[in-house]
Amino acid sequence: MSSNPSKKGFIHQDYSIIVIGILLSLFYWLSESFMHIFIFHRSVGFTEGFLPHDPNELWMRTLMTVTIIGFTFYTKAFIARRRQVEALEQEHRLFMQGPVIVFKWAPEEQWPVRYVSPNVMQELGYQASDLMSGKILYASIIYSEDLERIASEVKTYSESGADAFRQNYRVIKADGEIRWVDDYTVVERNDRGGITHYYGYILDITDIKKEHESLIKSENSLAEAQQIAHIGNWDWDIVNNNLRWSDEIYRIFGLTPQDFGATYEAFLSSVHPEDRELVKNAVNKALYNKKTYSIDHRIVLPDGAKRIVHEQARVIYDRDDKPVRMIGTVQDITQQRHLEEQLRHAQKMEAVGQLAGGIAHDFNNILTGILGYGHILITKKGEDELVKNCVSQIIGQSQKAAELTKDLLTFSRKQVMNLRHTDLNVLIKMTEKILARLIGEHIEIRTNLTDKDLIVTIDPAHIEHSLMNLATNARDAMPDRGTLTISTGLVDLDNEFINAYGYGEIGMYALISFADTGIGMDDVTQKRIFEPFFTTKEAGKGTGLGLAMVYGIVKQHNGFINVYSEPGRGTVFKIYLPITELAVEKNETHILIAQKGGTEIVLLAEDDATMRKAIKILLEEFGYRVIEAVNGEDAVNKFIENKDRIQFAIFDTVMPKKSGMEAYKEIKKMKPDTKALFMSGYTADKTKDILEQGLPLLSKPIAPDELLRKMREIIGGGD
Repeated sequence: MSSNPSKKGFIHQDYSIIVIGILLSLFYWLSESFMHIFIFHRSVGFTEGFLPHDPNELWMRTLMTVTIIGFTFYTKAFIARRRQVEALEQEHRLFMQGPVIVFKWAPEEQWPVRYVSPNVMQELGYQASDLMSGKILYASIIYSEDLERIASEVKTYSESGADAFRQNYRVIKADGEIRWVDDYTVVERNDRGGITHYYGYILDITDIKKEHESLIKSENSLAEAQQIAHIGNWDWDIVNNNLRWSDEIYRIFGLTPQDFGATYEAFLSSVHPEDRELVKNAVNKALYNKKTYSIDHRIVLPDGAKRIVHEQARVIYDRDDKPVRMIGTVQDITQQRHLEEQLRHAQKMEAVGQLAGGIAHDFNNILTGILGYGHILITKKGEDELVKNCVSQIIGQSQKAAELTKDLLTFSRKQVMNLRHTDLNVLIKMTEKILARLIGEHIEIRTNLTDKDLIVTIDPAHIEHSLMNLATNARDAMPDRGTLTISTGLVDLDNEFINAYGYGEIGMYALISFADTGIGMDDVTQKRIFEPFFTTKEAGKGTGLGLAMVYGIVKQHNGFINVYSEPGRGTVFKIYLPITELAVEKNETHILIAQKGGTEIVLLAEDDATMRKAIKILLEEFGYRVIEAVNGEDAVNKFIENKDRIQFAIFDTVMPKKSGMEAYKEIKKMKPDTKALFMSGYTADKTKDILEQGLPLLSKPIAPDELLRKMREIIGGGD
């Protein structure tokens, strides 16, 4: 059986007044009885005096008793009611002085106000009477950009039969300040379901809104920072096996929350199969051996693409030292790894290039001597056919060796270039017939050239040589038959491209694409394809310098080259060369001056004794008189001693004590009209000053007839 708590409280509360009423009634009965006994009926007993014989007196006493008890109850009820009213009035005053504004609206256009609490003045600055009289309509204080939305929501909620609804919107205070409010509205309906009015409250939530927006802004900033750094955070509830990822991790893994199972096993399924044991062992060591969890591994995206990620984490333990959570980060380091590999490759290529350049320098000196002595020998013994044939073979082989050193210098990017503004499409068209003869009739050449001008600053001979090397490589990859497609295009390398491919600099580039249908290459071969002396051909069938030379030429032109290949699916080489805005330069026709000697006295400064002796013999054979100098300082001293006799000077570029250029500058101060010719062993950087000043330069190895012609061209007067 249930009881009424409020009633019980009332009985307990008024128990004292009941006792007081009973005591007052007993006192009344006793006083009346004793008065009868002692005053009116002294001889009558107590019982008779206590209970009067007169019925009227008995009723009177009873009525008085009831009156006393009733008055007591009424007094108590009146006091309690008064206290209750005072409490309600106090609560009402507190409520009306608070921030909550109470409204009652009519379901009419512009929502006329039927009632509004007085605190609307302190909160919004409007008089309550102005709102209730219709002088100010509630719709007029709603911010204009929110009004249409609010009206639509009210209509939707009302028509749906909802009893109440909540809205957030902006209102305009009387002083023009805009504030956000939370509006909770109750819909009052009649028996037929029609809306009679709305009533509810609005509360200013501007500060809360600002804090919320600040929090969202902070979260967005964190998400943006994670996206920029390609790093995300995760939280693994080990007990419940629930894994939570940030948005950036979903982007890194190429998944959506709907696709991801949010478990440790779901994460492992995205790890590269070859790396799963590595990851599991690292996780177990972190959980149970308290080892640091910092690991790099590969992941596989849904589309099959692979990425490399770096993970760091720490484990959280409970009081029993059991692992309960693991929190950490994932960073996409794919691009970083690609850049590191490119840097290592570039460093390796640079080291090999330095070695190749040094070898080429010394080798060129040797070849110059061989060619010089061979030329003298064939000149002296030209009538002996056997000697002539043997020397011709020596010179021919030396020239082949010279070509090899040029390839080494090109790879090391130290070959002197003759840069010209060239239309790449025109160059490819001119080279197409040469390439066709080079690769043979069993391979079809197709060209797909863009109709846009591709003006680049290049050494045409070097680029042409690169195209021939790529064509040769394609021919060897298609021994039976196939197709070679040469395409050109104009591409804009932006940050997105650089981030995707891990190389390049922002700008416009001309693209040359060499695609064959040959045997293709695996990943290991592709990584080494540009290394010098690396070849997949049989012994004796390739030097391994062809593609290395192409790599060097492209880099020397501030370009980029890449290779895409799969075994059995052909190979594509892509070359990117910077576009220039300058016009194409016209080719000039050079008329070679006939070989001729002279009688001038020549200062020959060369630190290599073999080469110096060979050039001296050659020059003397053609009528010149030679003064030798073993280095730059010796050249200056010899010039001082023979200043009035020396008519021409030949300087090696790099020599001990003083370089050729340093010696030449000192000599020019003494005799400004001194004519000179420079010789370079290899490096373009060593000849920079010479080229910038437009001084004549010959690259070693130097053919004897080339040296003689160049001397007469500079000296003049011998035509």
